[in-house]
Amino acid sequence: CDFPLPDDSSKSSPFKHHFVICQAAIQNDPAATIAKKPLTLTVSHIDPSKATQAEIDLAVKTSLHDGLSLYNLNDDALSQAQPDIILTQSLCEVCAVAKDEVDDKVSCRLPPNQCQVLSLEPESLEEVTETFVRIADACGVPERGEELRRSFWEGAERVLLATKKSGIVKTKEAL
Repeated sequence: CDFPLPDDSSKSSPFKHHFVICQAAIQNDPAATIAKKPLTLTVSHIDPSKATQAEIDLAVKTSLHDGLSLYNLNDDALSQAQPDIILTQSLCEVCAVAKDEVDDKVSCRLPPNQCQVLSLEPESLEEVTETFVRIADACGVPERGEELRRSFWEGAERVLLATKKSGIVKTKEAL
């Protein structure tokens, strides 16, 4: 997994990031690991470059009606990637591969206990920041998750102060 961290070299923008790659290979050859192009592990049943908005809408509605996901895992890419961690979600079956499918494919395609599947379902900003910590813990760098959470809330406070000054936001509860 890639795990974003605040860029300490420039405090001017909270959106610059470094990445920690959670792969055992990074210890053996960090440059080669970081240089690898990420594999696409999902396959969509809809090609938005070829389908009209009406066709996409119909495909989504049909999938929901039939209880089918719009996405599947690419079995070959999953086997090739040999991931340590897979991040997924089950808030929206339309938006991603169904968690049950991820669990099934991981158990069929990868050696036992090789890959941890983390399902993240944040429904608030507080829960989003908790996912930073969960992912960092799973990657073995818990301090980085705490740092990212802290940095996120510092950025949110800067936004709150700026919007208060402009009169856009009156209370912190708006966050």
